[in-house]
Amino acid sequence: MDNEVVTIETILQKLEKHNVSLEKRKEVYKAYEIAREIHKNQKRESGEPYIIHPLWVAYNNIKDMQLYDPDAISAALLHDTIEDATVPFKKEDIARLINPTAAMLVDGVTNIPKFAAEDGMDAGNIIRIIKSSKKDFRIAVIKLSDRLHNMKTLKYKKNPEKRVKKAIETMLVYVPLAKAIGAYQVKNQLEDLSLKYIDPVNYNIIQDRKKELEDYFMEQLQPMKEIISNDLLKENLKNEVIIREQTICSIYKKILEGTNIESNFNLYYLKAIIDSEKAISCYRALVPIHYKYVQHSTEDHIREYTNFYQTLNTNVVVPNFGLVRIKVRTKEMDLVCKYGIPGFFLSKNPISFEEAQSKVENSLFVQRLSQIEGLNLNIEEQWKKIKEEALVDHISVTSENNQSIQIKKGSTISDYILEYYPEFITKNRYPNIIINGEVVKDVRTILKNGDRIQLNREIINDSSFHVIQYSSLEETYGLEDMKKILQYRQTT
Repeated sequence: MDNEVVTIETILQKLEKHNVSLEKRKEVYKAYEIAREIHKNQKRESGEPYIIHPLWVAYNNIKDMQLYDPDAISAALLHDTIEDATVPFKKEDIARLINPTAAMLVDGVTNIPKFAAEDGMDAGNIIRIIKSSKKDFRIAVIKLSDRLHNMKTLKYKKNPEKRVKKAIETMLVYVPLAKAIGAYQVKNQLEDLSLKYIDPVNYNIIQDRKKELEDYFMEQLQPMKEIISNDLLKENLKNEVIIREQTICSIYKKILEGTNIESNFNLYYLKAIIDSEKAISCYRALVPIHYKYVQHSTEDHIREYTNFYQTLNTNVVVPNFGLVRIKVRTKEMDLVCKYGIPGFFLSKNPISFEEAQSKVENSLFVQRLSQIEGLNLNIEEQWKKIKEEALVDHISVTSENNQSIQIKKGSTISDYILEYYPEFITKNRYPNIIINGEVVKDVRTILKNGDRIQLNREIINDSSFHVIQYSSLEETYGLEDMKKILQYRQTT
């Protein structure tokens, strides 16, 4: 937990510096007074006055999400008032005392009577929050700020089983929600905080080993940082090059995939932020980098990207050291990569709230939710579908029609055919598949982000071929369960 002390004055000063009007700051203060009155007899499990929590949720909106919207701040302060008031206090009261927008946001994050799904999750409330976020992304921001503070103070929860349950719920629901709106800074914090309770033994092992390797990486990266920055300046590319580190949970996932921590070359990496509004500047930056260091591989997440995450990753060979990853992005890309949708408000050419909401509505996450809503399912069925279709990682590939398609990470060619060319299943035939200009015969090949896929229309008939038998998607949960079982064996 941060040692920083947060007061209403802290929040109001931040809003004033961000040119929020006096009238709206008065609304925020009034929201604080209402929350303070409603929560006056409550304590957190840490023993602190309860009002500390809504103050931190409001502050997290600013600090970790960079959302200075005064209605969202008021709603963050009031987010628990409808549930916790000892006398009737409703959405209509907030609309009257503050404003209708703040009331709508509070209503969106307020819990309803619980409906527990088979997996033990509070499915009813989770579905409600996710659907509300689809209508106004600020609801997701407030809920993520709320969960972030709860995870930072989870150590005060006395029941260890409840701590683990809360951490698992965070990993399954709130990490994907943060990713859906592009809030990778919060997503990374939530992942590490959750892993700390789900698998504390391996969390500590990775943390300790990472610290031991820090000096080894810094000896190489510090001089590289200066060299690359100077070389970019010679090309008239104003920049800031910084050293970043992989999160513990990212390293953990790499280890589960079979990579040991010592061979994880991007444990620490360089990030080059180009002071330009044009994406072409990132490609220009590769010229001096690849002139100085031999290129090993490059991943383009600018043209092909998911969840508002845009970056150009290049891995270069450094003599007597090995591979080093360099992430290249513009200032605006970096803001959006860290803060998600609110990052668009911080750029040199900030977008309107309506434009930001439109970006959310056009995202894969919301599109998947809309498809699920149209299926007329009960809560249990909806929750199962949301977990399988919306709360999963995706990659972006380009179809033969030059369309960008987002599919589940780990999908094979078979999965792609099943999804977009199901006629091949019933007709017992398949086309030649061409990926990035090369014919690929094994339909179990896993697709990668940025792959360009073509289908040769000269159909090959084969009565023994069944696309569906090679689909990876049916096996996903079983494979994940096996990973958990193996990991459990290693730590008991």
